[in-house]
Amino acid sequence: MKIDMNEYRNAKISNRIDKPVAGAYEFVITRVEDTVSSKGNPMLVCECDIAAGEFKDYASETAERAGFWPLTLYLAYGGKAMGLFKRNMQAIESANTAFTFDGNEKKLLKKHFYGLLTEEHYTNKHGYDDHRNRFDKLLTLEDYTKGNFTVPAPTYESGAKPETTHDPLDDLGDLPFEV
Repeated sequence: MKIDMNEYRNAKISNRIDKPVAGAYEFVITRVEDTVSSKGNPMLVCECDIAAGEFKDYASETAERAGFWPLTLYLAYGGKAMGLFKRNMQAIESANTAFTFDGNEKKLLKKHFYGLLTEEHYTNKHGYDDHRNRFDKLLTLEDYTKGNFTVPAPTYESGAKPETTHDPLDDLGDLPFEV
């Protein structure tokens, strides 16, 4: 057995791996790629991490533990998407003093921004209900600090939404022992 017993002794007991809930967070851009979507539309793909608070470094820790990056921001900039792209760049500029987007996507690295995460609930490949986070929209520094935003309601894939508010403890009467 190759268990690091020092790590074991110092580990905090946990029931599960915590994921961010829907809400507003401060993020940092850790990687940027200028690419095209599957439909041929130009976009920036930005890997982001939570920069402060309870879930700080959530994405990098998930990548190290599970081998994938859970927080990716897609910024389309072709055609009709240019207006939204400009709004998003202005939100990033508002969070970074003396930064003005000049068309060089590499200058977005390590830039902070504020944004809203949603929760998408789904049934995973093992048949268990789970959720993933997606970016809903970017916020200006002013909107973030003043609380000028509404946290989006969770979305549910068919089959993942709870049918009722049934209390599972009500079913304990069928057990062959007392609880």
